[in-house]
Order: sequence, then structure tokens, then C-alpha cells
Amino acid sequence: MTTPDENEKKVRRIAAIIYLLVMAFLVGGTLIHQRSLEKESPEASGFSESKEF
Repeated sequence: MTTPDENEKKVRRIAAIIYLLVMAFLVGGTLIHQRSLEKESPEASGFSESKEF
């Protein structure tokens, strides 16, 4: 049988894995989206080479 402490550890590990998967999905999707924008137009990154303020 599993003790309450073991069950709590399992739940925390599962929650941590789900959190990491969601974060990896968001970061990966953002990077892919940014790269696709950069291929379409170089100015889409938000940075300009002009020195004007």
C-alpha cells in the first residue's frame, strides 16, 4: 500500500511534468512563430536598424 506521503509525491511529480510540458509547448510554439515571421519579413522581429528615437 502507498502512504499519503507517497501519493502526495506522485501528484507533485505529475503536476511538475505537466507544467514542464505546457511550458515547453508555449516556448517552442513562440520560437517557431517568431522564426516564421522572420522568414516572411526581417522587420517583423520588432527591432529596427535605424538610430532614431
